Amino acid sequence: MSNTTFSGPVRSGTQRDGTPAAPGTSVVGAFNLGRTVLAQSFTITTAMMLSAGTNRVAFNLPAGSKIVDLEVEVLVALTTATNLGVQVGVAATPGLFYASFNTGTAIGKVAQATVDAGAQVVACNNIGTADVPVVITTTAATGNAAAGSAVVTIYYIQRNADGS
Repeated sequence: MSNTTFSGPVRSGTQRDGTPAAPGTSVVGAFNLGRTVLAQSFTITTAMMLSAGTNRVAFNLPAGSKIVDLEVEVLVALTTATNLGVQVGVAATPGLFYASFNTGTAIGKVAQATVDAGAQVVACNNIGTADVPVVITTTAATGNAAAGSAVVTIYYIQRNADGS
């Protein structure tokens, strides 16, 4: 399988220009372009869990992006630690996009309500006019993890550099 790289943002639709349709109405010739949702994933290893509080660049998002979701899956159950605290942000503000939330110890997806409770809505709406290295900071609670791994996937829409 091959990969294709292109300069975004990716838009899809048949009508690029026109008047936007009012809610609940249909206007012939109205634009119908939408932006593609993109994703990047990062694996948190047991070794990373042991170096608590270390910021790790996990993603590099394009200027103007809107973060629309974050998904966390525990792939290997945590042992000897009761939780893994996770923050997602930038080096200067580790919880900028998602304040600290706990993964739990069991294999499976972290409940979306747990992740969303920490969402920083304004910061996620437009990350700014320059590319942003997004960091993940982890802290194992109540002891060091002897085993465990988790995958964090961030979903975003690439918009113009000014966020439009």
